[in-house]
Amino acid sequence: MKKILFYIEPVVFRNDPLLLAPHLDWAGQMCKNLSLRETDELVIVSSAAMAEAAKLRLGESVFGIRALHVCPSKALDAFGGERYGYARDLYSLPGVPARNLYLSALIRSAFEEFDPDLVISTAENRYISSAVKDMPRRVGTFFIEKLPLPYEVRRGRFYLDPVGHQVNGLIASRWSGIIKGEIRDEYTVEELDAAGKLIADLTESGRSQESAGLRELFRTSLPDPDRETIMVALQPDEWISWEGALSSPLKPMDILLRCCAKFPEFNIIPTFHGDMGGIRDDLLKHIKMIHPNVVDLPAHLLMASTSKLLPVVDHVYSVSSATGITALLGSKNLICDARSYLSPGSVTTAGFLAGERKNLTDAQKVNLAAFLGRYGKTASMLRSYKDYRDHRKGTRIKNTGNPQPRESLGRRGRWHGLSKWLLNLSSRGGGRTPE
Repeated sequence: MKKILFYIEPVVFRNDPLLLAPHLDWAGQMCKNLSLRETDELVIVSSAAMAEAAKLRLGESVFGIRALHVCPSKALDAFGGERYGYARDLYSLPGVPARNLYLSALIRSAFEEFDPDLVISTAENRYISSAVKDMPRRVGTFFIEKLPLPYEVRRGRFYLDPVGHQVNGLIASRWSGIIKGEIRDEYTVEELDAAGKLIADLTESGRSQESAGLRELFRTSLPDPDRETIMVALQPDEWISWEGALSSPLKPMDILLRCCAKFPEFNIIPTFHGDMGGIRDDLLKHIKMIHPNVVDLPAHLLMASTSKLLPVVDHVYSVSSATGITALLGSKNLICDARSYLSPGSVTTAGFLAGERKNLTDAQKVNLAAFLGRYGKTASMLRSYKDYRDHRKGTRIKNTGNPQPRESLGRRGRWHGLSKWLLNLSSRGGGRTPE
């Protein structure tokens, strides 16, 4: 009998209690590819609205479906109903004393009663991590998200992290090992070639005919063409990954206004995630009156246009987004003042203003792309418990005192296989679109 617990963050209710409902599709795909039978069970731990949605979406499945309701109001009670404190608590390390006794007890009860083989969580949650430490799963616990790359290149893949999701995940906690290529198993020639193709796809997607007109309009709308441009990539504040990452409870517009004021010598272009309601033209016009360094584009063109405009900007400001990883692979400087997996590869606002810059070398970009490529999975790649166990083992980073840099792979022939491709990329201007 197989038993899977799927945890979907319950405290997402300001505007849409079913904002994370697409995650139910992941649950369905994973269970389907594991060939769950009538005797197998899936338990959804989330809000009542999400649990009921799960029954509707997955109701015709042959396996059993159970729901454990998490009351968002009770989950917020320890923080006076304030979501920012709730999110920051979830992002704390597992050893920190529990503040959310309601959520901690509920998760432990679910583990003890259901005794799942496999646990999947869609958000950072130290209470899940603590429960796992005390009650190890037979297969494993994974934190899931979309592979942090633009939708044009991730091709339906998600990223499964056996450690955490944001500040406690592999990308954040073992960044140095990842970009140096210190993975437990060496990358194969095929994986390195795939990494090169992934970066090439990112480069070419920014030069597509579809975005050419928008880029030209952008160039003619810059307040000062001689200045460098910073893209401020904004996300919905409904997401726990936004509130849990920030050092203070800021809204997306607060971030935009702060960037406009902090970077007066740079052109500022805001872009808005597709799940956001956008910004009104009159409000954008008002912001431009206060901060003339904001690009003069109609508001609707700034919606869901991040990947199209990324090739023509010089720097990217992001809190927690696939845009940040894409910027690093595209040779952009990344600015981040938040606690997220972007932090190790970025500079803070203060550091940026002081002249600090971080750019990945070609070798580091390939190592990062290879890591994402290896551990970015589609559901069809995980057809057995063994596949999940192998995935968990493969994400371990070598713990060596004096690791050998991945750049030295040329001596064994593997790095040499990408050198020609990297020279071609460099001759085309790296990740930037030629003027």
